Amino acid sequence: MNNKQVSNLNHIEIDWSLDQFANCISALIWVSRPDGLCTYFNQNWLNFVGREIEQEIGNGWAGHVHPDDFNHCLAIYSKAVEQRQQFKMEYRLKRQDGEYRWILDDGIPRYSESGEFIGFIGTCLDVTDQHAATQIIEDHRDELARIAIRDHLTNAFNRRYLFEIVELEIERHKRYLHQLHMLMIDIDDFKNINDIYGHDIGDEVLISLVEHLEGFVRPFDKICRYGGDEFCIVLSDINSQEAYEIAERIRVGAEEIKLRKNNPKKITLSIGIAGYNETFSGIKEWMRLLDNGLYQAKKEGKNRVYIAELESDATTKYA
Repeated sequence: MNNKQVSNLNHIEIDWSLDQFANCISALIWVSRPDGLCTYFNQNWLNFVGREIEQEIGNGWAGHVHPDDFNHCLAIYSKAVEQRQQFKMEYRLKRQDGEYRWILDDGIPRYSESGEFIGFIGTCLDVTDQHAATQIIEDHRDELARIAIRDHLTNAFNRRYLFEIVELEIERHKRYLHQLHMLMIDIDDFKNINDIYGHDIGDEVLISLVEHLEGFVRPFDKICRYGGDEFCIVLSDINSQEAYEIAERIRVGAEEIKLRKNNPKKITLSIGIAGYNETFSGIKEWMRLLDNGLYQAKKEGKNRVYIAELESDATTKYA
């Protein structure tokens, strides 16, 4: 670019008040002519790239754009100039220390008092930190998804996911008319375990129980921590007798759980069972029936399995 071209580009319709304002805010600001060539950069831009304005005006600024972003950046800008419309784009711009930073560039058309298009004014913000945060989220998306549906201690599914699964299973039940049962499992005297042996042992019991449960269910059955020391297992395509047999194997096997710290405490379980019924008004009614079965198991001496009956307030006991 020769001196005459530089002189022409330096002729810019910006008054002192706008120039003063542009140099007092943190954004990088630029202004262009109708043909897209830039005629002004505020001091923040010049400090960012470490150059003089004479080096930037025209298309000198484009030399700082990352090579991988240049064509995309140019296409967006050229289209905006042609159509005289606002645009927004992100690209990497080289800082004066050589580091490329992500820039969010927002360009707005300018018009004279007579309505004539006279170019663009643009504001640029450094959004590198936001990009980094987004990348971290993308890199850990699977882990974040797992955290959202898993109990942090036992790695069983959490209560929220239990209700999502139950909703899906109910819809599947209505479509295919398969039988659907759920177990509610409670560790007998768990509070005493925490009080006597400490919460570390209590946590160990919960972790060991989930590992134990995984050995008695099918790969697609869902083990969920309902709350505290209560766990639920959703069993699809299983009748009440089959659900009972699974629950009984779980109950008997729990007495053989070996804690990692070799604590002599024996673990026993009380288990309630309830099948889904079309007359239920919703999940909560099913859960109340299930909870009633667990209550009866506790009431009758613990370390038992009960199937709750919908037809009466009583429950059916399986010895």
